[in-house]
Amino acid sequence: MGNIIGNRKWIKKWENRENGKSEIQKETDEKLYEAAKGRKWDEVEKLLNEGATTDYVREGGGTVYYWTLYWAKGRNKEEAKKVLEKFDQKWKNEIEKNWTIRMAEEEYWRAARIIHWSGKTEIVTNSKHPIIAILRMMGEKGWKGEYSRKIMNDLNLKETLQTDLNFMLENNITEEFNWKFTDLSKIVKEFGFEMEYEELNKQFITNFPLTQTDKIAKLNWENHKIKKENKQLLDIENFEKTKAGN
Repeated sequence: MGNIIGNRKWIKKWENRENGKSEIQKETDEKLYEAAKGRKWDEVEKLLNEGATTDYVREGGGTVYYWTLYWAKGRNKEEAKKVLEKFDQKWKNEIEKNWTIRMAEEEYWRAARIIHWSGKTEIVTNSKHPIIAILRMMGEKGWKGEYSRKIMNDLNLKETLQTDLNFMLENNITEEFNWKFTDLSKIVKEFGFEMEYEELNKQFITNFPLTQTDKIAKLNWENHKIKKENKQLLDIENFEKTKAGN
């Protein structure tokens, strides 16, 4: 989880709590999960009074907090809203924890839902690789371009782009995002940055430095634009020749 969210005190605290729990406590936490998933809010209240916690995670990433958030924000259930308020008051890091769990489980559509329901884009802003997180949630139901823009606006964007684009290249994960780079390029352009991904050469062409100097980066970008424009002109010329031949 640290690879997604970075170092957080709640990760270690959560781990320590789990290691120190009795079987009875673990069973109580699981019952709380089942009660929230099944919308049994009276039982949720009872189990909370008996000391149940939100620590339990079902295989696949399900948690009591996620289901409560779902019923409260996704389904607009008043009883769930009251429980969610109690969770947020008692466990301050639950929403960040749940987003991280979903990202770790590669359930990006549910991670996107969490940001959509909560509006807490700062969770992504403060994550270890926010640009990669945006790419992973981009296109999922509920994810909006305005979230991407808000996150980027709150970042040191140039530095983050340098870090995250280099990370993708170094770890050979660009193919995961091939079709999304065009949309990402359009958004970063609004902030004055130019970037395109060359799938054939598996490299980013940018107007800011990744591993090279600013001057070389800008020169590479200008050369890239010229080559691209020349190719477009050649394609038009060939099309016109073919059309005339017919």
